Amino acid sequence: MTANVCPLRAVPGRSRDGNHCRRCSSEMETLAHVLGACPFSESLRNSRHHHIRSVIADALRKKGLVVHEEVHGISTNGSSRRIDMLAIPPGSTSAYIIDPTVRFETDEQQPAEVNAEKCRIYNPTVPFYLEKYQLTSIEVIGLLVGARGTIPGFFVKFCRKFQLNNNLIRDVSYAGHFKESFILTLLKKFSILWQTIIFYTGLIVFILWFFKIILCFRPNHF
Repeated sequence: MTANVCPLRAVPGRSRDGNHCRRCSSEMETLAHVLGACPFSESLRNSRHHHIRSVIADALRKKGLVVHEEVHGISTNGSSRRIDMLAIPPGSTSAYIIDPTVRFETDEQQPAEVNAEKCRIYNPTVPFYLEKYQLTSIEVIGLLVGARGTIPGFFVKFCRKFQLNNNLIRDVSYAGHFKESFILTLLKKFSILWQTIIFYTGLIVFILWFFKIILCFRPNHF
C-alpha cells in the first residue's frame, strides 16, 4: 500500500475487464477509492475510525483528562452535531474538541486543511458545550490519520502538547489495518497447520495401508 502498487484494477495491466471498482462499479478501483470511498467497505472504515478515537481517548484518560466520547451538540444555526470527543484537563475550565479522521494521504498541507475544516464544522457548537459543561474556553483540534497508516507531524505535535506516550503513534498507525492483518495472519497459519495435519494424516494412512498389503502377500511358512 505504501508504494501504491496493490493489485487493483486502476493499475495498468492488472485487469482485462476495465478499471472500475469490482464491488460498486461507480469509480475507478484505485487505492484511494478502496480505502476511503467504496460503499462496500464503509462498515470497516467506520470501525477503524471508532477504534482510533477510542485509542486516543484512552491515552488522554491515562493522563488524567476527563474524556467524553460521541457527544451530541447543537450548532449556532440550530443544526445537530456529534463530536468525537470532548477532553477536559483536570481542574480546568478549558477543554478540547478532538476529532480524528482517516483519509487517503495526498499532500503535506492535508493535515492543516483537515484541522481547518474541523474548526469550521465544530466552532459553531462551542457555545453549546461551554454552557453544558460550565467551561470558559474550548479549542477544536482536527487530527488527520493516513489511510495507509501515515502519522503527520501535526499529530506528533498533538501528542507532545498533551505529553502522550510515543506508543500512541504506533497504536494509531496500526489501528484499523493491523487487526485485520493479525487475523489474516492467524488464518493463514491455521490454514498451513491444517494442511500439514491433513498431509501427515494421509501419509500415515498410506503407510499403514501399504504395510497391510505387504502383510497380506507375505509367504506362509507354516
